Amino acid sequence: MNNVIRELFVMYIIIAVGFGFNKKVNVSEDTKRTISQLIINITLPAMTVYSIMDGFNSEMIRQYMILVLAGLFVGILGLLISYSTGKYIFNIKNINVFSFLSSFGNTVYLGAPICYALFGSKGFIMALVFNLGIQIIIWTLGVWLVSDNIKSNNIAHNLKGLISPPLISIIVGIIIAYYSISLPKVIVETTELVGGVTVPLAMLFIGFNLSEYHVKEIIQNKYYYSVGLNKLIIIPFIVLFLLKQSNINQILLGVIILETGMPVAVNSSIILNKYAGKGEVASGSIFVTTFFFLFTLPILIVFI
Repeated sequence: MNNVIRELFVMYIIIAVGFGFNKKVNVSEDTKRTISQLIINITLPAMTVYSIMDGFNSEMIRQYMILVLAGLFVGILGLLISYSTGKYIFNIKNINVFSFLSSFGNTVYLGAPICYALFGSKGFIMALVFNLGIQIIIWTLGVWLVSDNIKSNNIAHNLKGLISPPLISIIVGIIIAYYSISLPKVIVETTELVGGVTVPLAMLFIGFNLSEYHVKEIIQNKYYYSVGLNKLIIIPFIVLFLLKQSNINQILLGVIILETGMPVAVNSSIILNKYAGKGEVASGSIFVTTFFFLFTLPILIVFI
């Protein structure tokens, strides 16, 4: 538990640095747009490819294919639940952005380390495999849902809009791992180094956006609590109820539930800034859900 709390505090410290820097320097919109493009087009794909290559092989991918399917299922189910609760319970106006924020959690930056702390290396690998399914939903249905630019009656146009560097990196990583392709060490080290800056850059970006908010506004905004209730309580406990009806093993159950109950995804701020111009809404949701996650995590652990 101490490791989990430390990870959360590290996140907050980096966010605070970005917050303070923007307050002093006033980072321009063009600069923030450049940073989001850098993360989505370069550092996040590098991190994805390296994560898949590091510790994976063809046998493991076959063995954990059920986790990829589980990630796909949870991603789609989360969108359906979020759309329903947002529309009929919380009366949310921009239901698409709300559904996106409520459905996708911080499964890599926070979820995978937590699974490692609780279940060891096996849990860590399971978390990464589960995340593949989630990432596929994020960069297909998720991006399509929040972006007006790729919604049209032209199927070819829609498919082109759904193709993104992160999605391509998932496919490339799976191919490399499945066929046990050995890449030059310099390439592996490059992807590791470049991908390694994704988390701090994303945290700084969140800080930039948060600095344009008054903290009082975030705390008093009921919207963020609706996202939090959906993301941290409603969706994970519905998934938990469904999985309890099956004969799924304890580690697999624990990984899926913990990943499902993560706070709003860090990269949602980047994605929504690029595709929907709603980066500040995502940043507020990340801030609130990451704080309350400190209290909901022990509850999830008790039930699994």
